[in-house]
Amino acid sequence: MKYSALTILFCVILISGCASNTTPNAKDQNMHPSLLDELQRIKTVVIIPPIVDIRFLTLTGEDEDLVSDENQIINYIKTTTRSHLEKAGYGIVEYNFDAAKSNDTNFTYTITKVYQDFYRVKSDLQAKRRIPQLNTNSMPIYVSEAIHDITHKVGADAILISRFSGYKKSVAYVAKEAGAVFTQNLLTTNRHRRKASTANGAIIDIALLDGHTGELLWTNSRVDFLSKSLADKALSTLPQSVYSDSAHIN
Repeated sequence: MKYSALTILFCVILISGCASNTTPNAKDQNMHPSLLDELQRIKTVVIIPPIVDIRFLTLTGEDEDLVSDENQIINYIKTTTRSHLEKAGYGIVEYNFDAAKSNDTNFTYTITKVYQDFYRVKSDLQAKRRIPQLNTNSMPIYVSEAIHDITHKVGADAILISRFSGYKKSVAYVAKEAGAVFTQNLLTTNRHRRKASTANGAIIDIALLDGHTGELLWTNSRVDFLSKSLADKALSTLPQSVYSDSAHIN
């Protein structure tokens, strides 16, 4: 799934011009139409281990996984997700996913199925132009029955999933792209001139899913330069728990 995620990232950045030219605070989020009512059921959340893919792109095509960078991003997403959930007033259910996966191979597939179903739903929402509009849905969005299997096993009311895909380009890769853009711009009008792409970029998707109904409660995406701060930006619109002292919807 690494290459498919990277392809999606390139498409998003190409559509928006390039990562450096997108609005840093631009949101791509969607909320359940009756979120306040739905949150009455949600007291506890379990954090699914984030999926992080970061590739180093070279001219030879011998791209590689930046494992050290991936591990840093994974650890940061775990920490900041916990912090944001606690500040929002949710109880966090601790669960050893690594142990559960090693004891039950089907559990690994269950988690994968949730991600697959989420991206299917997200693609459908984007096709219908229901993102980034907020609170405009007339119907709840059902994601996956696999969510029930996770929350039943874990004992949480909801799950939070996240995926981070990014890239870094070699110096030669960037130079070749810049040369190609320069040459093309010499042959085109100002109206059709391209801007050079950035040396790095990333996209993050985060979603809160109802463990009782399997519905999408909230989701947010951010596209920008490759930075762990994307996680904080995406989580900045996380809805407050109705059981917190300062309950409100962002």
